[in-house]
Amino acid sequence: MKRRLLLVMLAFTISIFVVDAQICQHSVELTDPGYGDGWNGGTLTIKVNDVTVLNNITLNAGAGPNFFFFDAATGDDIDTFYTPGGWAYENRYVVYDGTGGELVSSGYPNGEPDSISDLTGNCPQPVPVSNWAILIGVLLIASFMMFRFRRKLA
Repeated sequence: MKRRLLLVMLAFTISIFVVDAQICQHSVELTDPGYGDGWNGGTLTIKVNDVTVLNNITLNAGAGPNFFFFDAATGDDIDTFYTPGGWAYENRYVVYDGTGGELVSSGYPNGEPDSISDLTGNCPQPVPVSNWAILIGVLLIASFMMFRFRRKLA
């Protein structure tokens, strides 16, 4: 039991040092600001590193917005593939990165949306581990070890 507790504490301390891969949630917003009756059969597919992550998404009715979410890492290649329906010039989409910044917008009022290649994923920078977090982790392990050995000597 004591070994298990020590292992859990050690794993927690090590996890403080491990920086998670820069994968975060990106989004795409679909709207029909032209007439407000949906995309009329138009669709959008999103690929990340040539893997489809959103397939044939659409705005079924209304002006929107409809948001769809997908994961991408910093530096990943993001491509959009637009398939027009009726009145395609009314459609608009906007792709946002993990920080909420706009990667691209396409469509209304500048005509029919385009398929766009070579967008780059972007995630927020990780919060650096402070020296205090390291110190607390070391103190937790040291306290456990002292408690454990003190009980053996008594």
